[in-house]
Amino acid sequence: MFRTACTRHVDDVIFVVDVSGSIKMHRVEAVRELLVSVVDALDVGPTATRVGAVYFSTASYTAFTLDQYTTRQDVKEALRRIPYEGLRSNIAAGLRTARYQLLQASRLTEQQAVPGITCA
Repeated sequence: MFRTACTRHVDDVIFVVDVSGSIKMHRVEAVRELLVSVVDALDVGPTATRVGAVYFSTASYTAFTLDQYTTRQDVKEALRRIPYEGLRSNIAAGLRTARYQLLQASRLTEQQAVPGITCA
């Protein structure tokens, strides 16, 4: 049911992933696999759902942009390559990077963006 609902929309999905020491290494792996399962439910492509990701610890980094990968498999492989840093947590930096580097290139306006935060 989730798969059917998600494949009917053209959206942009931006993941902001905590890889700091507040999240243990084995939990980051579980989060990566959760994100992969979400991507499995999306119709990924340049004219379908585009996916981007940011990860943060003390600093934040763009893992990949919305237009960098155009297949589900490429997105899943990129998510699995997000490193664990284990340093201090700076979610503000992660959200800033998502906003100014990925959301600006999104088909969504800031008002349409729906933040979702989960604790691992």
